[in-house]
Parts: sequence; C-alpha cells; structure tokens
Amino acid sequence: MGTKYAALVTTTLLLGISGVASAQDGTYELRLSTAQALTPGLPGFLSATSPGIGYNLDAKLLSLNLAGGIGYFFTDAVSAGIDLSFTYLNAEESSAYVFAFTPYAKYVSNMKDKGLGFFAEPALGIGVVGGGDDTFKYFTAGAWGGLHAFVSPSIAVLAGPYVSYLRFLEDGVGDKDSVQLGLRFGLSAYLF
Repeated sequence: MGTKYAALVTTTLLLGISGVASAQDGTYELRLSTAQALTPGLPGFLSATSPGIGYNLDAKLLSLNLAGGIGYFFTDAVSAGIDLSFTYLNAEESSAYVFAFTPYAKYVSNMKDKGLGFFAEPALGIGVVGGGDDTFKYFTAGAWGGLHAFVSPSIAVLAGPYVSYLRFLEDGVGDKDSVQLGLRFGLSAYLF
C-alpha cells in the first residue's frame, strides 16, 4: 500500500506541476537578465555586460557579472519586483565594482495562454560604483519592452529595446547625465 500511495502522490505532483493551465495572481517570477554595468574609464562610463564570467585577452580584463531578481504578480498580467546586480572588473593594475538595486513594475500580455506576447517594464534604481579610493552613487530610470515568449509552461524568454537614464549623484564624476539605448535579453521562470 505504501508503494501505491507514493506512486499516486508522485504522479499527482508531476501532473500538477507540468499541467499548469494559466497564470494567476500570486505567481512568483525568478529572473536572470542582461545588465547595464558602469565601467569607469570607458567612453560615457557605460558598457553592457551579461551575467557570467568573462576575460578580455587584449585588455587583460576579468569581469564577473551577476544579475537577477524576483517578482510577484498581483493580477494575471501585472507584477512588481526587485532586480539586484553586481559587477566586478579586474584589470592588471586596477579594479572596480558596480552594485545596483532596481525596483520594477511589469505588464505581460500572454501570461494566461502561455504563447507569444509582449511586455513593458519601467524601473527606477540606485547604485554604487567603486574603484581604487573612489566611490560614486548614481540614480537610474529606465524602460524595457518587447517580446515575451514561453518556451515551456513555466519558462519565458524576453527580448527587446531599452532606454536608460543615469545621473551621478556626486559632483566631479565625468558627465553627470547619460542616456543609454540598446537591446536587452532575459529569462524568467514562473512559479505558479
């Protein structure tokens, strides 16, 4: 009887997890995405990096970038959450880091049917850039939108253009205001 009961419970759980029909309020989102990293010394102080570890052989630059977040759906289509990112750059004679905390809101058009849809995501954030003896704080406001496509019942890929405005909060930090345009990519896992 114990084996039959265990098989019944396992089958029920597997069917329940794989057979999710539609999103609902109360759904959590875990996400990874490309990140904007401030890189002191580069033109405009900005570059785009993606999560992971990289090494540039020409510049002898090691980079480590971790970017992710968590969100919560209040309705079938509207969520809010927080992204955290950390970037560490190490060259032969210097190193720098960037830490960012970015709350966001998000609208997703296809959460019920889990097909092909669109999303829009405004965000405001704060961050810190450090390197050597210097540390600078910044404020950022941005928007990201585009394609939202489910590749399984609970995993979606996101891609689209973004715009980001950045303002350093201290005087004497290069250009105080910067605007960045580009493409951004993401991967979201939905826990229904």
